[in-house]
Amino acid sequence: MATDGKVTGTMHSDQTNENYYISGHLSESGDLNASIGSPADGEFKGSLTREKTGSGDWTNSVPTPARAGTWKGEKNSK
Repeated sequence: MATDGKVTGTMHSDQTNENYYISGHLSESGDLNASIGSPADGEFKGSLTREKTGSGDWTNSVPTPARAGTWKGEKNSK
């Protein structure tokens, strides 16, 4: 994450075993609003904590029909 709140990175789906590009913004309170894909074809929302964990909801309009679900994660120790 950049000091201006801009967030970029990748998300790994255990369901599809694929990686997805994420780009968005993190507020000072930890609220994450991001897009999935390049070009963007979904939304990735949630919150991050100072303990380096996060959770939220996602939607993806590709493929049809649209998919949605929840996500959770933690900072990789590598």
